[in-house]
Amino acid sequence: MFRSKRIALFATAAVVFLVVSLILARLFATANTERTAVVDAIRAQSIAHPGTFKLLRYDGPSKFSIASRSAAARVVWRVGTTLPLVQCVTVARAGNLLTGFDVTVIKVGAPIGLESDC
Repeated sequence: MFRSKRIALFATAAVVFLVVSLILARLFATANTERTAVVDAIRAQSIAHPGTFKLLRYDGPSKFSIASRSAAARVVWRVGTTLPLVQCVTVARAGNLLTGFDVTVIKVGAPIGLESDC
């Protein structure tokens, strides 16, 4: 009897671990999708400048969200040897943990000061 309780406890712990792992994996994947969408939008803008695009810093929307939201990401980038540009990009996340999230870039702001926040 004691052995069967131990097996049931182990099986329950394994299932809980797997569920938590799947939730965290989905959150991290969505954060990556947001970053990719933002960088792609900025990279598309960089075509107007000669040289190679370099992402210098990406400050994504803070905190993990388990629901839909929109927030601003701060991006520092440059092309070639030009001075860095800082822009705010508004990104929206729609969906939930069960069905997944769709990520959309809503707005790419004009360049702001190097030390400015979004």
